[in-house]
Formats: sequence, structure tokens, C-alpha cells
Amino acid sequence: MKQLIVLGGGYGGMRICERFKDEEVAVTLVDRLPYHALKTEYYALAAGTLSDRDVRIEFPEGKHLTYKYGHVIKISPETNTVHLQDGSELFYDDLIIALGCEDKYHNIPGAQEFTYSIQTLEESRKTQQAICGLSPGSVVSIVGAGLSGVELASELHESRKDLTIRLFDRGPSVLSFLSDKVSSYVQEWFEEHDVEVINNSNVTLVTADDVRNGDDTYPSDLTIWTAGTQPVKVVRDLGFAADSGGRIT
Repeated sequence: MKQLIVLGGGYGGMRICERFKDEEVAVTLVDRLPYHALKTEYYALAAGTLSDRDVRIEFPEGKHLTYKYGHVIKISPETNTVHLQDGSELFYDDLIIALGCEDKYHNIPGAQEFTYSIQTLEESRKTQQAICGLSPGSVVSIVGAGLSGVELASELHESRKDLTIRLFDRGPSVLSFLSDKVSSYVQEWFEEHDVEVINNSNVTLVTADDVRNGDDTYPSDLTIWTAGTQPVKVVRDLGFAADSGGRIT
């Protein structure tokens, strides 16, 4: 049978496995986790309003469907080979890459070193633990006011009303890429619930203790990054033609 390898057990990978699980194709799904995790709920996991078990779904079963757990470090299209961190190699006839994305830090000093993330289940767990360890009155800064930043800020307000939450937004209003009605509603909700929104922000530096926005410095006990994504490094290293966001065209 043809060997189909699917890299990544997210929504794309799960859909492929469901589609081909009973076909005459040998499908191998490669993922770091032994289950699918609901990425759209990571913000709630990080905020503490959902438990780890609430965001897990078992992978499907099929007569020609197998799983390989590991971390993909390289793809070699010229030899039809996938290289894993443990030194093993997988050979394929067809390959589907569904590895998702990772944070993009826009070359801002300190952003990668001193911020938490909600891009993966493991990172969301670390963020949850860090938030749980904050004392009352602590300041949480969220850099990026897209959907992830807005959901995280609102969920965190519900779970930890004792915290001061500050949201840095590059636009004139949160969710400015949506309709004016939606953007205005969310902006007003934050104002009514004492979530501080810094509009038209330009974060230039992040340290362990503060966030630099232009000429202003804002103290921060914990900073979470939700200010953009890019394809994972394995995909970026393939060398294929890509758009301005790094996505393969």
C-alpha cells in the first residue's frame, strides 16, 4: 500500500485521518501528543477556566491508521524522508504537512525570552501555572489584541478579577479588522470591566519586569504574547516559495 504520512494532529491532521482511516492506504500520523488538543480552547486553559482534560480528544482508530509520537525536526522532499528528534526517519509516498504555526516576535528584543505563549498545549499549561502563581494585584500584560489576545483577556478577567489586565493593541480599536460594531462593542466591554487597553501601541522591548511601548514603560508581573504567528521552523526551512507571512504558496 501507499505510505501516507500526516505531520500534525491538529484540525487538518485529524480531518485527514478521519477521511482515510478505512481506505487502502497506510496512514501514519506524527504528533508530539497522544491525543488531539482543541487549540481554540487554549486561552481558557491558560486562564484557568478549563482543565487540561477538557481540551483533549482521542485520535481516531482505523485498520490502516497508525501513530508515531515524536518531534519533527526536518523534512527532506528530495528523499521523501521525515526526520524526528529521536534520530528515527520515516519514508513516505505522499506527505501532508499540518504542523500549524508558532509565535512571531517581529525581532522585538526580549519578546521571546520574557513572554508566555498559548500556541501549544505545553506552552498553555506553563502559562496557566504562571498565572496561578501570581499574587492578588499583579499586572498581566497581553501583547496583541487579535482574537487570541481578546479571548485571553476576557477569560482571564472572569477567572482572576484580582489581577490588573493590560492589553496592547497596535490598532485604533481592538479587533479593528472586524466590523466597527463588533470592534466598538468589545472595546467598550473592556473599558466597563476595567481591562486597560493601550491602543495604537508600538511595543519595542520586553523585560522580565516591564513592557516598553514607545517612550513609555509599563510594569508587568507576567507578559503573554499573542501578537502574530508564522509557520513552524521546519516548514520555513523547506525553501519553497512563500508569501510575506512565510506561508508556502
